[in-house]
Amino acid sequence: MSAVFFGGLALGAAGFAFWIYERREIPIAGRRVLASARAASLALIIVLLWNPHLPAFGAGAGAGASGRWTLLDGSLSMGAVDSGGVTLWSEALRRARDRESAGDRIMVFSSGLVVATDGLPDSTVLEPASRLAPALERVRESGSREVVVISDLRLSDPEAVGRALARLGMSVRFDIVGGTPRNVALPVADLPALVASGDSLVADVAVRSMGTSIGDSILVEVREEGDVRVSRTIAPPPAGRLTRLQLSVPPSSRSGLVRYEIRASLAGDVFPDDDARVRFVEVDKEAGGLVLVSLRPDWEPRFLMPVLEQVTGLPGRGYLRLSEGRFVPLSVGDGVSATVQDADVQGWAETAEVLVVHSVSGDMPPWLSDALAGSSRSIVFLAGPAGARSVGLGVGAVLSGEWYPSADLPPSALASSLVGVPWTGLPPLTGVLPLSRAAPGLVPLELQLQGSGPTEAAMVLQGMSGKRQVVVLATGFWRWAFRDGAPREAYRRLWAGVVGWLLANEPLGSGPGVAPAERVVRRGEEVVWRAGPWAGRSLRFVIGSEDAPTTDTVLEVGPAGDVRSGVLPPGTYDYRVESGDSANVVGQGRFEVEAYSGELLAPVYQPTADSGRPSGTETVGRDTPGRPLRTHAFPYILLVGLLSGEWIGRRRRGLR
Repeated sequence: MSAVFFGGLALGAAGFAFWIYERREIPIAGRRVLASARAASLALIIVLLWNPHLPAFGAGAGAGASGRWTLLDGSLSMGAVDSGGVTLWSEALRRARDRESAGDRIMVFSSGLVVATDGLPDSTVLEPASRLAPALERVRESGSREVVVISDLRLSDPEAVGRALARLGMSVRFDIVGGTPRNVALPVADLPALVASGDSLVADVAVRSMGTSIGDSILVEVREEGDVRVSRTIAPPPAGRLTRLQLSVPPSSRSGLVRYEIRASLAGDVFPDDDARVRFVEVDKEAGGLVLVSLRPDWEPRFLMPVLEQVTGLPGRGYLRLSEGRFVPLSVGDGVSATVQDADVQGWAETAEVLVVHSVSGDMPPWLSDALAGSSRSIVFLAGPAGARSVGLGVGAVLSGEWYPSADLPPSALASSLVGVPWTGLPPLTGVLPLSRAAPGLVPLELQLQGSGPTEAAMVLQGMSGKRQVVVLATGFWRWAFRDGAPREAYRRLWAGVVGWLLANEPLGSGPGVAPAERVVRRGEEVVWRAGPWAGRSLRFVIGSEDAPTTDTVLEVGPAGDVRSGVLPPGTYDYRVESGDSANVVGQGRFEVEAYSGELLAPVYQPTADSGRPSGTETVGRDTPGRPLRTHAFPYILLVGLLSGEWIGRRRRGLR
């Protein structure tokens, strides 16, 4: 069917080329030759789009002398030790050398692709992912039809591999190394991001193990800056199950950013990379960081809280009111914990560096009104006209309907953050409180009912007596964050701009400054920094570790207030961020690139035949012989020759 379709397209393109020369061009000698060259060019482009497989000539069509490839797994799980005390990588490397001596060509696959053309390495840097499907695609494009995969088959992309095997038409044999390793892991290890000085904290831990037997025990420890603060011995959980622990950690005698390490130990563990997790806790009795209090919860706090934590760099606490005097903590990552009383929330609200009060109406508790009045940096979401009086605004009744942002941005301090956002493609907001008199501040964003007509303010930026306050008049911003792509980016850029304005006058050395978006960075991921007030400017980053050379580089902060400094090896890093000169430090502290990898917890991939029946260690896809046309050089050489020949012929006969 595809051959008929593309053949019809090629004939149509050829007819169009002859029609142009016969009907639209000046009659010249040799025009049919030129038309034939153009028709051939168009037909060749269409055939390249079709991309048929051509027969592979000779045994070495893209592979070694045997015509086979061997794919060698270079992921972290291959660093596990087998029963003989040899790493899986060493055993896989030995088998790959045997295949190389038999004429196979070797490719190491992991997070990316590395082709070994001059012999296999004695060692390699194992990466925290095992993606086989791209390697299969690359080998198939080389024209090879026989592949051997040497791996423990703990793959990161099992679904993609299954689709590739059914589509590519290759004979794939899986040479499995390793069995069931003896291992303990910590897939979950959580601590609160912020705790008051003198308060204890609770570590939420999940333990998983494999290859254990009756009589084994696992030691779980929580260490503070290297010192063991609490430990517990447990029996290994059943295979494939988790054991959840709640460990009460005594109050810390330190203040500021404190490093905690949660570690599980099992005798004979063969894979240490999943034994420990690192968390940082801000211990401070005065600074409350970022505090969000929602009086009438909806979806907004759930989406807003993580964004504000990222763009401010402050540890955050969120509370949702259930009824009079009772709140439930908003924990974005770990679900909902036990309720707390308003006295606890009051203490955090009064000391917050940035206070966010959501859904303010006439029933705001007096203690929260006092905390809001005393806050120097606050964001207030209004729920009705009664709540507007607490922030000194006069508004009318709620205007319902679908309100779309106006593409014409008014001049404001947020304009640089909001320029370039596709406002016309965002989901509508669900309501707005109209101002009854001129806004006593800047309006950075305006809304229109159904996208046309008079505008209404979406929020107001108020600066007075050393305080800064953002009053939000519209509801439904969470609808932007609910969708991937441009809407979610617009949501992040809006609140990054808001926070940048709130903190613009923070004295250097106080406030959050420039900090990593995550204090604990996952292994193999780039370090992302939040520097909202410094958007569009260049900053100097000095990053050092005992186990890695110091990085000293100048990076430009993006318009959304974020910047990336690349991938770093696991370890604890100190950083200093400077603006202008070394005396102007705008951020300093430390962060961790975690060594943890959960790759050994991934289930072992089970190869299946094209029909879906189990096939042991071999999978044979549909027989599609040859090599894709796009991987050959001759069609591109021919296309360039045809186009050049037509162009030269037209010029020599006076045509453009």
